[in-house]
Amino acid sequence: MRNVMKVLAAGTLVVCLSGGLVYAEDAAAPTLTVIGDQKTILPGRTGTFEVRIQDVQNLGALQVKIEISGGQQGTLTVKSMTIAKTDPNYVFASAETFSAVDSSGPQMRAGAVVVGDGVDVGESKIFATFIVEASRDAVGTYTVTLVENEAQTFLRDANAVAIQVLIKSSQVTVGSVAVPTKDRKRTTNRG
Repeated sequence: MRNVMKVLAAGTLVVCLSGGLVYAEDAAAPTLTVIGDQKTILPGRTGTFEVRIQDVQNLGALQVKIEISGGQQGTLTVKSMTIAKTDPNYVFASAETFSAVDSSGPQMRAGAVVVGDGVDVGESKIFATFIVEASRDAVGTYTVTLVENEAQTFLRDANAVAIQVLIKSSQVTVGSVAVPTKDRKRTTNRG
């Protein structure tokens, strides 16, 4: 049974992959959100994203794996990922945890396990940050999200019971910025 849901659009019916139905606007469902620091990245440049979590009770473990798709050409790849332990808004700031980042493949993942009691998360808290880089030939709109597979992206309570989670993606456009040109008449001074 899979415990991942995906947001289709704000206020619409979301079909849960485990067979249930949830109205996104009616319930404060546990949510993982990918948020970018900018809407546009130039080819060859980088952008920063955060993985945030909210509305979870008794959270005991969390793992996320990044997935990027789309674009017309070129690539957008994850260059680095960090668990935000030093951020005062870190999801596990009040708990002792074991955590790790796996950067062995093209899609990085990060995880953390609480030692002892789980934590309650109301308002959005940060879990991790990651940096993406657009190739020099990258063009188009890319979707930056989390892998929808409970072996790769999951929440568990303090008793290791799976928690259903809603995933919200982000989009970034990669392309060049047009520089306006000004027509100039060339004049020659002939004496």
